[in-house]
Amino acid sequence: MTSRAYSAIRRLVIDGSLQPGDRLNVRVLGERLGLSATPVKAALSALAHDGFVASEPRRGFHVTVLRDQDVRELFQLREALEPYAVRLAVVEGIDAAALAELRGLAAEQREAARQRDRASYNDLNLTFHRTLWRLAGNSRLDRLMDDVVGQMSLATTFTSQAPGRIDHAIGEHEAIIDLCEEAEPEKLARLVARHVRDSYAAYLQMVSWEA
Repeated sequence: MTSRAYSAIRRLVIDGSLQPGDRLNVRVLGERLGLSATPVKAALSALAHDGFVASEPRRGFHVTVLRDQDVRELFQLREALEPYAVRLAVVEGIDAAALAELRGLAAEQREAARQRDRASYNDLNLTFHRTLWRLAGNSRLDRLMDDVVGQMSLATTFTSQAPGRIDHAIGEHEAIIDLCEEAEPEKLARLVARHVRDSYAAYLQMVSWEA
């Protein structure tokens, strides 16, 4: 039940039904989702760990509000860490099964984009990147990347609203897979760094439009 509550609340945040700063009442969410308070509370705690919601003593949970400085620092960390992870993955060796999994995720992203299902696209985008950096086989790096990307989730889902961003990002994903297959660690690291910078540029574009 906790995983069901987690997925449902996360999707409400991603699709904009719950906005940054919105208070999250356990009872109201439970009634909305048809669940008891226990899995909802557990889901909110997990979502807080992943950066989707925040909690305050005696005030409960609310949808996370990221400051511009928070977002900039998180993108800087990601640009430093993810290229290193993919370079390490290539050095360690990426097998055919892993490449097929990545290509399958990219294909699912194209289908989600075709159906204009942004929530599914964002889920698949996160899965793609997690699958990619976990190929490095470094558990400490894996946990650090999970923390960074979890905290920046609200910003990265926002970037997918930028005109043309989804198609561009999927094209970059496909180019990333090609370089994984060609075992080109330095080219791959540079492309991943550019991919992160492009994502940040899309975020800034959307922020400027909202302002």
